[in-house]
Amino acid sequence: MQIEYHIDGGKGKKIDFFQGLTADSVSQGSVYYAINATLANRRAGLASTKSRGMIRGGGKKPWRQKGLGRARAGTRTSPLWRGGGTVFGPIPHDFSIRLPKKQKKAALRSALYEKAFENKITVLDDFVISDGKTKSLLSRISSFAGAKRVLLVLSEDNELTKRAARNISWLSYNHVSRLSIHDVYYAKHILVQVSALGELEKKYGVAQ
Repeated sequence: MQIEYHIDGGKGKKIDFFQGLTADSVSQGSVYYAINATLANRRAGLASTKSRGMIRGGGKKPWRQKGLGRARAGTRTSPLWRGGGTVFGPIPHDFSIRLPKKQKKAALRSALYEKAFENKITVLDDFVISDGKTKSLLSRISSFAGAKRVLLVLSEDNELTKRAARNISWLSYNHVSRLSIHDVYYAKHILVQVSALGELEKKYGVAQ
């Protein structure tokens, strides 16, 4: 498989990407489970309600059992009463899902392969936005703005480049070693710095 390599902002040549992989290497199941786990791990799980045993008071019977014409009542903490406990309400809960490392790799490999197959991955020359200005970064990647949801894969952590990128609403960015299946799968286009390409292929290019 080949993808485009843009040299100095203009279209350059085609370069090899994920050689040896075929459509049979794509695991849709791994992608599904990885995205499901990513979304589950983002849940705080802090929703909390009180059961009838947690409500303050309720020790005294509100009124006598017979003779008043009212329904029987034994406690003010009953779920039927205003201010009473909640039946089967949410409680703090850990929703996190742990995936095997091989399944995570298979998911990212599959997502990257599909993006490359759809011509949605472009390799760029290495660059650093030394002045930290958004305008400088836009001058390099503005031609991809039409995708609306672009992922920039960086080869090195540079605070000035990140500062320039964080003001662009349609652009997200991450270091090549910290790629998320959610970011890759939902990106409309992926821009990869050329020095990050080798690490991508090393980690995900060969099925294990």
